[in-house]
Order: sequence, then structure tokens, then C-alpha cells
Amino acid sequence: MATATNEADWFAEGGVDLPGFFDAMPLGAAIYDTLGRVVHLNASLRRLTGFRLDEARGLPCRHVLRTALCGRDCPHLRGGGCEQSLETDIVNRGRRKIPVRLSTRCLRNRDGELLYRVDFVEELDQRETDGMLTKKSGLGALIGKSAVMEGILSVLPECARSERPVLLVGETGTGKDLIAELVHESSLRAKRPFLRMNLGFLPANLLEAELFGRVAEEGSGLEEIRGRFQEATGGSMFFPELSDAPLSLQQRLAAFLDTGTICPLGEKTPQPVDVRLLFATQRNPEELAAKGLLDPEFYKHLSVLRLDLPPLRQRGEDLPFLLAYFAERFAERFKKSVKGFSPEAMSVLAEYPYPGNVRELRNIVEYAVMTSKTPLIVPANLPVYVPVRPAGAAEEVPSLGAIADAPKPKAAKAKKEPAGKRSGT
Repeated sequence: MATATNEADWFAEGGVDLPGFFDAMPLGAAIYDTLGRVVHLNASLRRLTGFRLDEARGLPCRHVLRTALCGRDCPHLRGGGCEQSLETDIVNRGRRKIPVRLSTRCLRNRDGELLYRVDFVEELDQRETDGMLTKKSGLGALIGKSAVMEGILSVLPECARSERPVLLVGETGTGKDLIAELVHESSLRAKRPFLRMNLGFLPANLLEAELFGRVAEEGSGLEEIRGRFQEATGGSMFFPELSDAPLSLQQRLAAFLDTGTICPLGEKTPQPVDVRLLFATQRNPEELAAKGLLDPEFYKHLSVLRLDLPPLRQRGEDLPFLLAYFAERFAERFKKSVKGFSPEAMSVLAEYPYPGNVRELRNIVEYAVMTSKTPLIVPANLPVYVPVRPAGAAEEVPSLGAIADAPKPKAAKAKKEPAGKRSGT
């Protein structure tokens, strides 16, 4: 029986460098023994999952890939687990869900006995449809025809090429999370972890250990903590609300941006770490600085690459395109024959202020498509909180034909120059 402990015997057999063979593959590959324990992870899969080989070896496969099927419909247990191919999600060490195609093959000896099982993992990260970059797990794209959005889209490749921290400023629903992911996925770090870190959920005394890690202390009962910086090595870390960071943490982050090193709690020797930092905030950074809520040195680092995202009310030219885009996508998702909006519905939607910006617009269109019984969405299909004027009060709005014939808006696309997807997060 092949087990995780005799990896060296198998890899040495015949003098073939099998680890080197698997590491050269562009796809991820995991080799398990007959008990389903990890024998080897190749380089591609180590990057995708965030596990080092010494950490993964000997673990059950479900603890490493953590697919949506683990524990309820394991492909290894179903039908012997060989010669299968399916699409699912894995969850990496940065808690990021990644859509993949998982193909399983078995290695047997001359007598037909199972020696090893191999999972080949192909990332299904991005799919391009109608010239727009979308994500398999969701709907949307960064769409912009207005001058302000064209300006933002034009600088995103430069942001992706840079290694400096990025600061995204904008109201809720303007696309800060989406742009942070787009910057990461359009960069050379795209195959490395993208880790989102919410600072508001942890007390200040635990934040530094969670971020920078902690060494074990004998006799104290304190165990080692692997920090988020270590988990994100080679990739990017995104902080969705800058104002949640206490000043003490800002000062440590500023020191990291200066030196490229961190020092886990209890450790005296700084450790180099390769991580790019991305920040976002709904608040005015100048006001935060004036109130003493932003460390001056930290703020200097963030001021170099700053993008101010406009609210939807300042993007009037983009509204018809966004409405048409989401109506088409949700009609496809819900298998509805919805083709667009009636003039009355367009008049209502043109006057609505969208306090939740593109995220709220997307939710409104989703509800309208679900409730529509006709090819055109009418005011009655809109959520009750969207005010509808009495019949006959509608002003002239762009016709559906005019919208259909309008030039296609620009959509953000990941260009490996180095240096794409869901709208308005």
C-alpha cells in the first residue's frame, strides 16, 4: 500500500525526477496515497492554495483543496474516484473561493492495484464574453462611457504594473472591492493569493497577531500563529476600510512599506515578506488626517496611487448602459425573455438617486427581471422603495432603440502588460 510516508521511494523509482516533472506543469497537481493523504503538491497548486509542501504532506485531501464537494459528495469516494472531471470551487488559505476544473486520475501497478490518486486542478478564474471580462461565479463588469470612468479605466493598467500601495476612495457600492481585485488579477501577482482583511471585526490587541503572526512561547501556553502577511506571500492584501486601522497598526504598516519586512509578535528579527497592499475607504482621507486618525507617514505612502471613484449620480452617461447590461445578464441567469425597459420605467430609473450606487442599481435590476412577466420591464416591476410618479407624468427618455444603437461602453479587461467582472462591489 502506498502511503504519504514513502514518497521518497516512489519518486526515486527509476531515477525519474517526478517532483520536477509535476512542478513544470502549468496546471495544479496533487498526489494522494491510497488513504487520501497528500504525498505531493506541485508548484502551481502550492501557489493556488497557499500551502507549502511540508505543511500539506500527510494531510487529508479535503483539508488542502477544501472543495465545495468535500464531506458531502467526494469525487474520490464516488465510483472509485478515477477518470472523473468536474467543475467546483476550492478555498485557499486566504479564504478566497476559486472556481476550478478538477480532473482525477489513478496510478496503478501491473496487477491493477491502486498506488496513487492524482488531482489535476485548472483554475477557471476568468471568462470573456461579448468583449467584457466576467467571473464565472457572478455577474458584472466595470463598464464606463463617461469621461470620469474612462479616466479611471485608463490608469488601471499602470496601477497593476506598480508595486506601490493603492488607495481607493468612494461611497459604498462604487466598485472599490471590484477594482482592488482587478488590480491584483491584472498584475504579475494574479496567480498568488488575494487576501481580504477586515480590520473592524477584531479587537486591537488581536489585530497585530492576526496580521503579522506570533511565535510560540514555551511555558506560556501561547501557540504559534501564522499571520495573514505570511499567508498572502507573493500576492496582495486588501483592506476594505482604511479608517478601521488603529494608529499603532498604521505605524507598523508604514514600517513594512518602508522596509518590506515584518516582525511577528515575540520575534526580534524582522522577516522579509513579499506582499502588495491595497486599501479602500468610504470616508474622506483628508478629514481623517485632519482629525489625527491617519498616521502622517502612512498617509504619504497611500497618496501616491489614489483613485477617487465617482458615485453613480455623477455618471449619467453610464446609466443606460449599466441598466441594459444587468438586464441582459439577469435575463440570461433567470431564463427570462426580458429585452429591456419601458419608457416609463426608464424615466423612473433616470430620476432615482441610487444612494447605494452601482450595487443598488444591480439589485434593482435583478428584482425587476425576476418579477417581470413581459419582454419590457415596467414601473410595477421595480422595488417598492423606488418612487414611481403617477401615470402621464413621465418625461422623454432615451428610446430602447437608441440605447441599443449607442456605442458600446469600455469594459475593464485584464491585460497582461502585466496588466475583471462583477460591477459595483
